Amino acid sequence: MEILTPPDSTPMTFGYDLAGQPNHYVNTEGQRMTFAYSPRGQIAAQEDASGIATFTYDAIGQQTAELAADGTRVSQVYDTATQLTNVGNFEADDSVISMFDYGLDPAGNRTFVREADGARVTWGYDAANQLTSESQSGGDAYEHGFVYDAAGNRLVLSVDGANTTYTYDDANQLETSEDAVGTTAYTFDANGNQHVVEAPDGSRTTYGWDYENQMVLTVVPTGARVTSQYNANLRRVYREE
Repeated sequence: MEILTPPDSTPMTFGYDLAGQPNHYVNTEGQRMTFAYSPRGQIAAQEDASGIATFTYDAIGQQTAELAADGTRVSQVYDTATQLTNVGNFEADDSVISMFDYGLDPAGNRTFVREADGARVTWGYDAANQLTSESQSGGDAYEHGFVYDAAGNRLVLSVDGANTTYTYDDANQLETSEDAVGTTAYTFDANGNQHVVEAPDGSRTTYGWDYENQMVLTVVPTGARVTSQYNANLRRVYREE
């Protein structure tokens, strides 16, 4: 048994079984929680003032069910590649609270999630497993598209047909982003820290860095300045606006 006494002088108690697994806990308010384990060392049951919750696992240790003290439960289903394909949440009378079906491609990328009401989000990928599309059906429908260069930098973001395009320097640092409002430009110092962001209207935000590449200065378009200082452990100890 282990007893910890926090600053308020109210002790917390932890107990352990012969395998060294915590089998009970008493918090500072005197509330007790106990745990039981499966032969694999996974939590099989948990008991507190509200009752007992139980947990079920398959032959390889994946959690397949959780039954709460109030009778509500969660079920999980996996495919032969151990990938999650379904999660169901149920009331004590087995009525559905929510249900999610998941589809996956051969590479393991999630290709869709479908809810019990039929609402669906779908994802597409390229040969490098980079996300190229995302769309949602139903009342909150949307469609997004993504294009990348050979280095994996995103060149185009399409949101319901409205495009934002991006350019990069030889170090794969973002140089510009352009949308319907205009072009935003980005510059970096020799260490790759972002130095200036210039908005389409010409306003600039400037950042300064110390030799440890910690941000020590921000100057916003109004001219207001924010300065920071750090100690030897690289923790910020001072900030002035």
